[in-house]
Amino acid sequence: MAQDAKLEDRVKATFIYNFVQYSEWPRQALPSAAQFNLCLVGDSFQSILEDTVRGETFNGRSIAVKPLSTVEGASVCQLIYFRQTAERRMVSEILNAVKTAPILTVGETPEFISSGGVIRFTKTGNRIRFEINPDAAEKRSLMLSSRLLRLADIVRVQ
Repeated sequence: MAQDAKLEDRVKATFIYNFVQYSEWPRQALPSAAQFNLCLVGDSFQSILEDTVRGETFNGRSIAVKPLSTVEGASVCQLIYFRQTAERRMVSEILNAVKTAPILTVGETPEFISSGGVIRFTKTGNRIRFEINPDAAEKRSLMLSSRLLRLADIVRVQ
């Protein structure tokens, strides 16, 4: 079972890397010569994500993985991944704080999309899939590739 969980985490890390590659941030969201920050809220996933992005770049920027434990820290992130284990109050506060910021938010909980998140991992049998709320991406001035949207289950929140 632990092996399955590790494999699932590696699959999610690969998806996250690909979400970055198939998304476009507004120019002002990517300060010149700065690194691209993937931020994590919740249990330890950092080493798996670091292994996945080691040596990779995005638009000429190195990719860094950072734990995120405060709402204020979210301002340096281009992508925030909320693990299933993330404290609900923290998830809610961060999502509320960044709801119009050009930050791609990815989560796992059933209410993630309805809480304003952009991408949510789902599991069908032993397959990892994902849902995308394109309206939430648009509010954040993020452009998601049509190739990414075709692979997703599209969810619109009223």
